[in-house]
Amino acid sequence: MIQDFDYRSLGLVDDDVVMLEWDIAVSKEHLERFIERAHNDPHQVLAAPYLLYNPDGTVWAHRRYTAPGSRRYVREHEPFCHLFGLGMTYLPRRIVREFLASHPGPFSDTSLSVWHYHNAPTTEVPIAWECRPIHLHYDLPEGV
Repeated sequence: MIQDFDYRSLGLVDDDVVMLEWDIAVSKEHLERFIERAHNDPHQVLAAPYLLYNPDGTVWAHRRYTAPGSRRYVREHEPFCHLFGLGMTYLPRRIVREFLASHPGPFSDTSLSVWHYHNAPTTEVPIAWECRPIHLHYDLPEGV
């Protein structure tokens, strides 16, 4: 469904979407918990936390603006983010369609979350800390 890291084909799905990217693993229990939470507020984007393994250290994938043009990674248990990765995300159909109708460029986590911050009814996207997917995209240390 997804080619060249462009998620525009999500516009063809005639329903809300729970998105799991190719390098995310999640237990059945955490996926069910995430879906249940999404059903409780079906008009709101919902993001699950997962770690990014950067050369400078490990950080949570989602970010918050701290001032215009300045942002930081969220801290564990912060309830909301402004910019979200798509690793494990609930996307209401309405949000996907409004984004695609107004954004002619590529559909990526960055383009969608920046658009959402500027156009959605709320800038605060809840983080489902009770669900812990695992990001499988990392390098192993030498000798392992």
